[in-house]
Amino acid sequence: MASPTPLSAAAGLSGRAPRPSSASLAGGRGRAPGLSGLLLAAGLLVGCGGDKGDSADEELGEEIPGGGDTDTPECGGAAPVVTEIQCSADGVKEYEPGSSLPTLLFKVFVEDEDADLESMELSLYYDDTIDGAVSTQEAPYPPSIITIDDTSCVNPSATVNLSVFVSGVDPRFNRNYEWSVVVRDANDVASEPFVFECITPFENGDEGNGEG
Repeated sequence: MASPTPLSAAAGLSGRAPRPSSASLAGGRGRAPGLSGLLLAAGLLVGCGGDKGDSADEELGEEIPGGGDTDTPECGGAAPVVTEIQCSADGVKEYEPGSSLPTLLFKVFVEDEDADLESMELSLYYDDTIDGAVSTQEAPYPPSIITIDDTSCVNPSATVNLSVFVSGVDPRFNRNYEWSVVVRDANDVASEPFVFECITPFENGDEGNGEG
């Protein structure tokens, strides 16, 4: 079955005007179980950076983030950390006429000591073997690019909501899959993989129990 055309994701910023995001996930590759993912929307809750103080840097109209005698890492010197992922079934939705697919919602919490989360690249992997490890050697989806700010190194945390549909596998309803998320920050520093399990809903949209 052909994968639906990816939709553009809208990004809402806390305390800022909304900006468009280029984030999208599109069709899986042909390995079992065959999954296809689609990022429908990215709601970004961005932690605020510290206020500027009275300094020579501010008088010159430019602040140099990190370094110096502070405890803040130099911008680009720290890897992001995925601290938590909340997973839930999101019912069954029709992405193509006559094709109702089980949908999962992932809420991804990210922190970064050097606050360079103004843009992120999120890669999603999966496995049908529940063993606490998911291979990241081959990405089943193109990476999702999320831009949330034009200012560098002022975003120490972010929350991204991903809505992912599952198709091309039987049974795909009420099935437990193991997933892994890797986030790269604006300076292309990668997080450690965050592995978690998530059960697809029943065919009627009810939350699954993984016993199917």
